[in-house]
Amino acid sequence: MWAETEAITASFTETTLIIDEESLQKFLCWHETLPTKEYIQTLEQLFMNQAEICKLSLEVIELQKQDLQHQQKKQSHCSKNGKRWQLNKTG
Repeated sequence: MWAETEAITASFTETTLIIDEESLQKFLCWHETLPTKEYIQTLEQLFMNQAEICKLSLEVIELQKQDLQHQQKKQSHCSKNGKRWQLNKTG
């Protein structure tokens, strides 16, 4: 199969498959350095956790934004009432 997909260099005679030793060794070394299934699963879990952290961070930012808007409205309301009080006091 690996010879058919050209991952390993091979040639055929009528009855024999001849595999190039150097390409076979390179192929085996390459597969030894590939990440394991557990490593990939750990990375997937890490990315899922990171996505959840990002989602929660966005929620916190949205709540902070709403709180800031509420404080600004409250401050604006207090400023307006303060000006009215000053106008009534002088008027």
